[in-house]
Amino acid sequence: MHPVAYLEHLTDPDIAFLVSVSRTGTAAGLREFLEENTDSLQGLLASDPVYEALFGAGHEEALLRASPFLVFAVLIVRAHAELRTTSFVQEWLGPARRVPLFEVATLRAFSADSAHQLFLAELLASYTRVVSGSFWVHTPRGWQRRRYSDLDLMRLVEMLNYVPDAERPVLLRRLGDLALFLSGVFPDFAGTHTFRPTQRRRLESAVNASESESEDRSELDFLEMIGSASYRQASIAAERQSGTSGTLREMAGGFGQARRVLNFVTDRYLYPFREQWFTMGRG
Repeated sequence: MHPVAYLEHLTDPDIAFLVSVSRTGTAAGLREFLEENTDSLQGLLASDPVYEALFGAGHEEALLRASPFLVFAVLIVRAHAELRTTSFVQEWLGPARRVPLFEVATLRAFSADSAHQLFLAELLASYTRVVSGSFWVHTPRGWQRRRYSDLDLMRLVEMLNYVPDAERPVLLRRLGDLALFLSGVFPDFAGTHTFRPTQRRRLESAVNASESESEDRSELDFLEMIGSASYRQASIAAERQSGTSGTLREMAGGFGQARRVLNFVTDRYLYPFREQWFTMGRG
């Protein structure tokens, strides 16, 4: 477990909420205790009292009780606990089409890693408020303003041509994040959203994916390839700058497992409420 990384994300109201549920000490005392007792934090997040306090009155009120990060951290940890006793998960084939997938061991192993849990909770929390804006580019016709959004793959790809090298790891990671978010939480949309051939080539070129790798791939498989390649390129760029890539390289290699874990979380917990919780569902 990475208690400091988790605690950095928890707001003061989050800690107050955990204190009220655990009925132990003060906020400062709980922070200190959790920093020194790594297993206790994961146990607290996975506990029935915390889950009931967040969701007992309905999912629509959960985000009124705690920050998005805490809400999703609880769901990710709880999903891992369920995967330990689950014999199969539902594999997406198409809208309203699922088949049992009995290879659950790899999902258990992936979701057991606390760094992976943290990564997925951060990702889900980040899409409850999507960043958008505009930037200026110089074209043969002069300066033009281009709009961008965290939910637009092609605009993010375009920005790669203009951002300084120091910002490329962040943008490449965001490309991977969006591919994972769409395929994990909105697979029906991701699997039926057709990329034009020119868009496929632009995405492949942006993340150094071979065109032969994407030939005859379904839309969801193509998105998974782009997401994995984006994380891989982000990890390479991050290592050049700082000597470390965090968990990006692991996410590149485990993109399929990460996507299926999010599919499981969505089916179990998010499906009835994802339209309310995420900007994607409101757009």
